[in-house]
Amino acid sequence: MAQFSDPENIHPENDIERALADIGASEADDPDGSKRRAVLTQLALNQVALLFREPWEGSALPDNSAEPMYVSDGENSEQPMLALFTSAERAVDFEREHDGFENPTVVPGPWAIGSLVQGAGVRVNPNQTLGFRIVPELARLLRDNIAEAAERAQERARTEDDSIS
Repeated sequence: MAQFSDPENIHPENDIERALADIGASEADDPDGSKRRAVLTQLALNQVALLFREPWEGSALPDNSAEPMYVSDGENSEQPMLALFTSAERAVDFEREHDGFENPTVVPGPWAIGSLVQGAGVRVNPNQTLGFRIVPELARLLRDNIAEAAERAQERARTEDDSIS
């Protein structure tokens, strides 16, 4: 569910944040899960920010050797959760309080989800007013679906290239 540490002070700045603000603070506010699905859709359609240990030059997506920041899952300190932010500004706000990952980088949402390590979940805007948690099982399904969609797109592109030649 969404985290609302100060419900009176919610000011969404983009489509992902508007979807987060629409969820509400309890399961009763989203009985059929449609608002949570809307958040997942917005994550797939938009740019997000990650914090990296090393700087990124900005000319291409970070490669697989890039180390994004992972945080714990609240009380479950052993559970890795990708720290994903709805904007570079939110990443910078978080980074000010956490050493070691000082390089906010904007990437496509699908790239961020696709970069998840095995067994990890996602914390959207960790410790911030508009926060969201994606459990590891769902994060794995999202990652796998993104990988399958990318493979289908590559296959379509190859087929189109073959028909042009």
